[in-house]
Amino acid sequence: MINPVGEPFEWTQSGTILKELENSPEFLNVAEDILMELGRYEIVVSANDGYDVSTLSAALNLNDIDSKPFEYVNAKSLCRRCLNSLSYSLQSLAFDFNIAEPGLYPVDIAVNSDDFDELNPLFDKNVCFTGAMNIERKTARQFVELIGGHYQDNITATANFLVEGVQQSSVVGPDGISGKKRKAMELRAKGKDIEYLTEADFMDIISTYRHYDKFNEMLRELNRPKITIEFIGIKK
Repeated sequence: MINPVGEPFEWTQSGTILKELENSPEFLNVAEDILMELGRYEIVVSANDGYDVSTLSAALNLNDIDSKPFEYVNAKSLCRRCLNSLSYSLQSLAFDFNIAEPGLYPVDIAVNSDDFDELNPLFDKNVCFTGAMNIERKTARQFVELIGGHYQDNITATANFLVEGVQQSSVVGPDGISGKKRKAMELRAKGKDIEYLTEADFMDIISTYRHYDKFNEMLRELNRPKITIEFIGIKK
């Protein structure tokens, strides 16, 4: 969710109201992460009729942000080509495939305070991530929360750790410094105690978590794609 910060906002399309977005990050604060994530894939599947991609394109153009082109296909067109169905809504397709109603998938592991590791350096600390990592960002966030730490989307004065992945020069510029790292440097100059961690440092820390093996397997299972469609060929 993105805070539109004064931009025209069409709430009737999403059902979301501005008050629900007050604490969400602004687009400029997360643009580098979005582009970094998109850059990891050869092709991106856009939800519905491509609204998400067109919105992203408009936001990049509005903020004069250059990005590498990427290929995408929208999910509804893909379904129309490959499936014979009376309706291509998410609810109808879920019914056709006999899978759970949309919105009820177990996407997270419930955090239990009994599993917290108070001796872990991340316990009760605010952790932020920047750049591409070998570990999925969602998985990294879950481990922070399972340990008893707090995940942050953006660098603020309350941050304790910034975990740095690989930066894409086309996104962050030739100096390789991301917006989050720049903000952290400014706060450190003002006396804030923000520690930088590499991905290797982060993995070393979470691997000492006493339930690491158990939860790592559970997270991999949750993040594994539930449906795989192999395309042999599509006739026009």
